Amino acid sequence: MTAQLDLELDLPAIIEPDRKPSIHERFIAFHAANPHVCRLLIQLAREMHARRKRVGIKACWERLRWEYALRTEGDDRKLNNNYTSRYARLIAGACPDLADAFETRKLRAA
Repeated sequence: MTAQLDLELDLPAIIEPDRKPSIHERFIAFHAANPHVCRLLIQLAREMHARRKRVGIKACWERLRWEYALRTEGDDRKLNNNYTSRYARLIAGACPDLADAFETRKLRAA
């Protein structure tokens, strides 16, 4: 014999929030899908850091964008400028030789 509960609950509908992914969430997804971008940025940053104390992540980014524009048929705008500050932090944290290469500011969006 199976006991059956007859509950009358007044349950409101579940509402999923309409939220865009944050810049950080989009960066994480982009980085996971394109790990080669980080490797190339590290290579460019080391090349610049060998000649200068500070490295401009934007300069490396634009150089990478330039190389993609010259060598591929794709759209170079796929390298979103919103990700540069996160790459600077990622590279500085992952590469001890580049730890002091980038000047960073406090992130406005977490």
